[in-house]
Amino acid sequence: MAPELPRHQGRIRQSGGQRPWANVRPETAAVLREALPVCIARVVDAVQQEVPPYRVRDGSSVHKALLAGVSVALTRLVDLLGTQTDALGDAASLYERIGSGEYRSGRPLEDVLSAYRVGATTTWQTFSSAALDAGATSSDIAALAEACFAYINEIAATSTQGYARAQAADAGAQQQAMSELITHVIRSDVSSPRAADLMRRISWTPPEAILVIVLPLELAAQPLSDLRALPGALAAATDHGTLALLPGQLPDFEARRLNELLRDVSASAGTVQRVEDAAVSWRHAELLQQYRSSWGLPERGLLRADEHLAPLLVHADASLVTRLQERMLGPFLALSPERRAPLLSTLRYWLLYAGARGRVAERLTLHPQTVSYRMERIRELIGPQLDDPQARWATQLALMTLPDSEESGSANQ
Repeated sequence: MAPELPRHQGRIRQSGGQRPWANVRPETAAVLREALPVCIARVVDAVQQEVPPYRVRDGSSVHKALLAGVSVALTRLVDLLGTQTDALGDAASLYERIGSGEYRSGRPLEDVLSAYRVGATTTWQTFSSAALDAGATSSDIAALAEACFAYINEIAATSTQGYARAQAADAGAQQQAMSELITHVIRSDVSSPRAADLMRRISWTPPEAILVIVLPLELAAQPLSDLRALPGALAAATDHGTLALLPGQLPDFEARRLNELLRDVSASAGTVQRVEDAAVSWRHAELLQQYRSSWGLPERGLLRADEHLAPLLVHADASLVTRLQERMLGPFLALSPERRAPLLSTLRYWLLYAGARGRVAERLTLHPQTVSYRMERIRELIGPQLDDPQARWATQLALMTLPDSEESGSANQ
């Protein structure tokens, strides 16, 4: 039978710096120390009954860890009563490790916090009952309640920190693994043992067809996280830039979601390829991203290589593009930009409309005579090319490779 407590006269001391457990009388602490074994057993039983992940057989590793943790926590609580000692002191690192261990065991944080809530309630019920049996006053019980819940809240907060740190460290490791795996995929190296290990680590199954998307280097964390939420998607900063991999065939609603996510950024998608040929998709995406501004394409939003195949083909080899421009348009390149632009624009549409002067004039908002004048000047520069079908085709191709700025601004002057 618990000893009776002496009657406590007056209010419990309160002050701004007072810790809640300092307001519990030493006589109460003595009573509760005798109730410790019962309280520990009840807390363990209540957690096992009310929080499903902790419903394990007695003697299992989880049960032993739970019993040890509750014993240490409640023993320290009783030791704190009537003192100004910090709640956890050196034991803080223990509860951080407990939180970290719970994360690595795969238990959701909400279940961990539920266990603490159940533990706090059961502790309060058991200890208050023992204190009342010993003659505690309502002031004693109020002080004890505040002490119990404040102390276990401290433990829960510290364990939450440990859980969050483990989660963040794991997320960093996951992102690093994802970044490395993306690099393997865009190098068409998906069958290596290392790639297979990375796939297992991040639980990614390669699709039959794949789409590589090149993203801005400075893309914020949230859009990347949103992209990863798409089914089968990977997205991370890599040594080759910020990239995303998606299944080649997305349902319509997922495709719309993808467009919405990338509405305000400059992103380019390569052609759909077999996963073994992801390097091809990446190359096309890089080329589209590189030239989108010079081709007069929108600066923001997702562009798809399949919708721009002709310019991609023309620009596939930069050295050949330069050589073609020099060979077919060399005389124009020697002119000033102001003189060059209207001539190149006229030549482009003259070739496109097969020499139909009226259509060229209409397209450029010019008088037909102005078109004739310009064509006379063009013939002075490259006359023989205009009479050779193969040369005309090569000239038209060279014109396609020019940035829009080469022909803009003076076309109708």
